[in-house]
Amino acid sequence: MAVRWRVGFVEWQRDMLKALDRISILVSTQTALATLDDPHSQLRATLTGLEQTLGGCATRVVRLGPEPSAEAMARGYALEACASLEQGDRLLESAVAGLGDSAGLDGAGFVDASGPLSDGQNEMAVAVESLGPAPARCAGEHGASAPPGGTRATRC
Repeated sequence: MAVRWRVGFVEWQRDMLKALDRISILVSTQTALATLDDPHSQLRATLTGLEQTLGGCATRVVRLGPEPSAEAMARGYALEACASLEQGDRLLESAVAGLGDSAGLDGAGFVDASGPLSDGQNEMAVAVESLGPAPARCAGEHGASAPPGGTRATRC
């Protein structure tokens, strides 16, 4: 159970970071912002999917199930990260919706979203750092003495 939870947690972090990285690339140029103004563009569809990933952050952490006691702090930090990421997602959606306005292409709404998104990324790092030590996969992995001049292989 603890290993499965931990693997799910690491996958959650990887997926959130991937979404953040891709969003950063998608909104990095004036040309991209102009393309995002078209609700039928492929770029807009891609961004919408990435926004859904961020918007579902806390749900994803909760779906991991009850955390092992050693991981309680990591889960708490993860939910704090999700609050920031979800706030950034709402600001990002608002910025995209405002692209049709003449002032929307200046990118100010995207700058507003960057603060909470950056905070969420930093909080994710704290969450991962707060994971307890990885559980042993089977008895005998830790503390088994190796034979002289070699290593002891264990089978689970």
